[in-house]
Amino acid sequence: MMPQQRTRRRPWTSDEDAALRFAVAQSTGPVSWLDVASQVPGRNNKECRKRWVYQLSVPSRKGTWDAAEDERLREAIQQHGLRWASVAQHVATRQPDQCARRWHECIKPGINHGPWSLLDDQMLDEAVALYGNKWTEIVQRFFPDRTPLAAKSRHKQRFQQRDQQRDQQRGQQRDQQRDRQPDLLWLVPDHTQPFTNTGW
Repeated sequence: MMPQQRTRRRPWTSDEDAALRFAVAQSTGPVSWLDVASQVPGRNNKECRKRWVYQLSVPSRKGTWDAAEDERLREAIQQHGLRWASVAQHVATRQPDQCARRWHECIKPGINHGPWSLLDDQMLDEAVALYGNKWTEIVQRFFPDRTPLAAKSRHKQRFQQRDQQRDQQRGQQRDQQRDRQPDLLWLVPDHTQPFTNTGW
């Protein structure tokens, strides 16, 4: 028996989003997603609920988080745990996926934000040689108190540092070679002086 192929998700259009907003706005009391879906052609109740909860219900702010947002995120985690839709409703300015990333990469207690030691850097080089760019697997195996983003950023920083060191070494080598070249200017005749025939 051939395995069933998963149906590829169809992106939402602006018209569908508008219809979904209108349908939810018409709801009184708890939202009936079956009723909402009946007003959004081509979408079922689960799709409508997911689109609304994770994309449309919360105004999405971009850029740097401020201190007030971080504090609301901590409060939301205490009240709702890792139910990101509820957390985003509490934060009120970020989408659920933004809240999840902020928590796991920056706010969660126990994250090591300290400097990387020489041993850490050596372990990171070995881990990248073994696992490539699988940052989640790398931190799980080697740096349980670091985040995947931190490991990726550190690797990129070290790569740039090595490039700079190589450029500096090449420049120094060129300077040394230039200094070792003999001064041959004394072999070049000076045509600015008048010629004197000393054979007469």
